[in-house]
Amino acid sequence: MKPFFVLLDPDPDPRRREALAAVLARDAFRGMAVGLEASPSITTVSPDMVVLNLLSGMDLLPTAEQWRANPERAAIPLAALVPAGDEVAAEAARLAGIDEVVPWPSEDGNVERQLRTMERHARLQAEVSGYEKLLVTLVTAFEGREPYTVDHGHRVARLSVAMGADLGFSPEACSLMHRGALLHDIGLLALSDQVAHNPGTLGPEELSEMQSHPVIGYEMLRSVPSLEPVLPFIHRHHERVDGSGFPDGLVRSEIPLLVQIVSLADAWDSLRSPRAHRSGFSHGASLEILAEETRAGRWDPELLVPLRRAVDHTGIS
Repeated sequence: MKPFFVLLDPDPDPRRREALAAVLARDAFRGMAVGLEASPSITTVSPDMVVLNLLSGMDLLPTAEQWRANPERAAIPLAALVPAGDEVAAEAARLAGIDEVVPWPSEDGNVERQLRTMERHARLQAEVSGYEKLLVTLVTAFEGREPYTVDHGHRVARLSVAMGADLGFSPEACSLMHRGALLHDIGLLALSDQVAHNPGTLGPEELSEMQSHPVIGYEMLRSVPSLEPVLPFIHRHHERVDGSGFPDGLVRSEIPLLVQIVSLADAWDSLRSPRAHRSGFSHGASLEILAEETRAGRWDPELLVPLRRAVDHTGIS
């Protein structure tokens, strides 16, 4: 099927509007032109991309800047038509979050080629995102087999993002933590039921198998290029800053700070959750246990206050 685009804010110049329509309506695409007032409803027609017309001015830049704030629109790629040779306009568009800057006028076929490339890239990203969502679904289904782990990854993700926001991390960093938290325990899928769902105390061999899950998860996904950014969360979420963690006993700055945040959120949720051999600790008791471990050097003390605030902010208890 031909890629479907929406041209936002049709050009007021009738000759240029006709020229744009002639290029964008060729056999390579299907499209429609709408005014700025229609932008909130663009998602209802599910376009493959949205093209912003910046040829008559930069009035649409605020729209581009706000685009990513809406989850329904964030996945729709943005292109911008800018005057050929206007590097100031092109740079402003990029800074506003435009995915592809397209000069106009351009050599015959160039606009089509750029938009076609952009559409293919967006389609590939959608496929990758679908694969990642499938992995998250598998982990969530696995967690659902035990009452104490239901939605564990989602709670850890919410706490991690709240901590990241409290510490002033960028939306991109918080998004990365969210992805890493959802997948951090994927290695558990490969463990035997005897270990993964053992209701009692693990023996030495069973404990060794359980402690292998960060490495197993890393090996499962390390050949997938798009998942490379989340591998440290999978591989290192049981490392501790004093070197007492596993699998490699890393210390301090050897453990990425974003991973430390997810690890602390993971530890808090694990303490709060009941197990077959014990009840879950109270909110206060869980924080005190983590505070004591911090005094012993296991956690970065700068992360405890953000954790407390994240628990209050998210309402997870």
